[in-house]
Amino acid sequence: MLADHAQTADANAARAAFDAAAWTLCELARDPACPRLPDAAWNALLWGQRATDRAELGRHTDVLLDHVRQLSAALARG
Repeated sequence: MLADHAQTADANAARAAFDAAAWTLCELARDPACPRLPDAAWNALLWGQRATDRAELGRHTDVLLDHVRQLSAALARG
């Protein structure tokens, strides 16, 4: 019972991390000065929404966070 609760909590935390990264990326992309989102970012957004496996969701989150860093840096440079 406790193991199921821990797995559910882990899955919920992974989903929350993905959702936060996706939201941040989408907010950056709304800026007219933002470069075009690469295909890898789009793929991570689309496949991450469907992912149910915590490890797979984590991989998609990592891709999104990498693109958040890249786009943030590009926007900061102007």
